[in-house]
Amino acid sequence: QFTDDFSDGDFTNNPAWGGNVEVFEVDTALKLHLKDTIANSSSLATLSECIINGEWRFNVKLGFSPSTNNYARVYLVSDEEDLLGNLNGYFVKIGGQTGAVDEISLYRQNGTSHTEIIDGIDGLATDNPDVKVRVTRDTFGNWELFLDTNGVFFSQGTAFDDEITYSEYFGVFCKYTITRSNKFWFDDVNISGFAAVYGCTDFSACNYDSLATADDGSCDLPNGCGDPLYLEYDPLVTCPDPLDCITLITTGLS
Repeated sequence: QFTDDFSDGDFTNNPAWGGNVEVFEVDTALKLHLKDTIANSSSLATLSECIINGEWRFNVKLGFSPSTNNYARVYLVSDEEDLLGNLNGYFVKIGGQTGAVDEISLYRQNGTSHTEIIDGIDGLATDNPDVKVRVTRDTFGNWELFLDTNGVFFSQGTAFDDEITYSEYFGVFCKYTITRSNKFWFDDVNISGFAAVYGCTDFSACNYDSLATADDGSCDLPNGCGDPLYLEYDPLVTCPDPLDCITLITTGLS
């Protein structure tokens, strides 16, 4: 877990954020600030393995009304540091819709495909959004998204999604036109929770691990008869399946 309120005036240490570092700064108000001068997409990420019983808190401010060409994402979970390309993870999207329906919602990303899993209330990010966000996930994959726009957190909805079970990075993503290239701020990042426990999660495997939360590909699945009293016996079997033992050897039995 970690916190970063940028009060040290530096985002490159404690913790270290990587990515498009040349277009970000900690400004005089001690907030992480995008300072680009051209239309682009940019991101920063820092190490974070939190996902089990996780809680993510952060503040986001956009000094404009979002659109399909101007919006932010905050990645709670990512398996890649580069948030501009293919990755697997979850993010909160601030704005990005057409018209006066801009919302703050939770998405899952698989490669370049995005799936909305919690649909936030329309209109809450329409006009210069300045919000505190809180997201929770329990051990099983139950998510809840909260927003604070006036001093009180209120729920935007809940969803179950356990498709992605591990994390390596937390980060921010900005998409913008030239007139919005210096109007993104992030602050008061606070993340808690536990890293995924790797192991075999398949109940049918001989080495099933009830404590594992992320499958590591080590499952030893039933692969033949392991009983030498049957004709189907295979000495190379590592995970015996009694259903594969069919023909009992009776020769020599009294």
